[in-house]
Amino acid sequence: NSHGFDYFFGDDVPNWPPYAWRENEHLIGKLTAQMKRGAMVGVSAGPAIADWDFSKVLLEYGHRCAKYIRGRKGKQQPFFLYFPMPSPHPPIAPGGKFKGISRISPYADFLVETDWAVGEIIKALEDTGQAGNTVVIFTCDNGTSPRAEFAQLEAKNVRLKENWRGWKADAYEGGHRVPFIVRWPGKIKANTRSEQIISLADIMATCADIIDVELPTNAAEDSVSLLPVLIGKKVDGSLHELVIHHSISGHFAVRMGKWKPALITAVVIWLLSTLLYYFWLEQIFVKRLGGTMNVTVEEGHQHVAATWKGDNLWIENYDPETNRCIFQEYSRGNVLEGKVVIKNCNPLRAGDTPAPSEALDKGL
Repeated sequence: NSHGFDYFFGDDVPNWPPYAWRENEHLIGKLTAQMKRGAMVGVSAGPAIADWDFSKVLLEYGHRCAKYIRGRKGKQQPFFLYFPMPSPHPPIAPGGKFKGISRISPYADFLVETDWAVGEIIKALEDTGQAGNTVVIFTCDNGTSPRAEFAQLEAKNVRLKENWRGWKADAYEGGHRVPFIVRWPGKIKANTRSEQIISLADIMATCADIIDVELPTNAAEDSVSLLPVLIGKKVDGSLHELVIHHSISGHFAVRMGKWKPALITAVVIWLLSTLLYYFWLEQIFVKRLGGTMNVTVEEGHQHVAATWKGDNLWIENYDPETNRCIFQEYSRGNVLEGKVVIKNCNPLRAGDTPAPSEALDKGL
């Protein structure tokens, strides 16, 4: 109720305590039991009512939502029903006749039960004559969870992440591409499809547009109405300039039209490119295209000459303390390939300075 609803019934997060029904601001029953961690896949430990049964949760929701809609028959005031289904989120707990119904896996059974719950709502709307004046939006907040056991499903030719990389909590396509199905008989043409990139945040602006309510400037700033697209109006360009994706590990990706540059990938490519340049290609770029490459002369030595041999660079320095000439071969940037030392070379007479090398014309 504190979030603006006239009436609330639910169980909070399905795999987190307390495990009990709540009606408006009141808990139904007494928390006399303790749910053990791992009682079902994904279940956390915490207080619960004595007879809490995960397999009855979705069934109860389906019946109650259909009952509420039937109770709206003949009433003029519009209603808004928000039904965040516990399925197919863990705990994977198909109930009643749906246990084993798919003959594939409990997850597949849970999906069938989800379909039943949606069907109960549609049937209630049609039976009470409200379907033609009711917008139904079916969507999901994440890609498929690995709790679905993909290998088990795919062995039976059920491919929930076909063509998409990753799954729930990833920044990849499989983590964020979800169904978004809208039904509004007489307003939205059946079997139509849009390639617009949208976000669940757009639901707020869309609902406001449908009931002709202007949102305040400080509300739903990132929300864009989908109504023009839904009713078949021509929309030039993308509704969103970009859409932000975020993974559970803290990585971001930006979706722009058909492109989704993952920032973490861009950073890795930039880092590898930088290392490739400085430790492999820098010297070749300097010789062939011009540029600057810094080579440090050892302290106390004097630089005598530099010359190219193929794509490698030979540097001659003189150590006056030992009267030695040191020839060093540089390849792939500043990586030392070879070293030649000439003793008693006497390359410079007193007062002489090294002649500039033709090799330095390339920008060394």
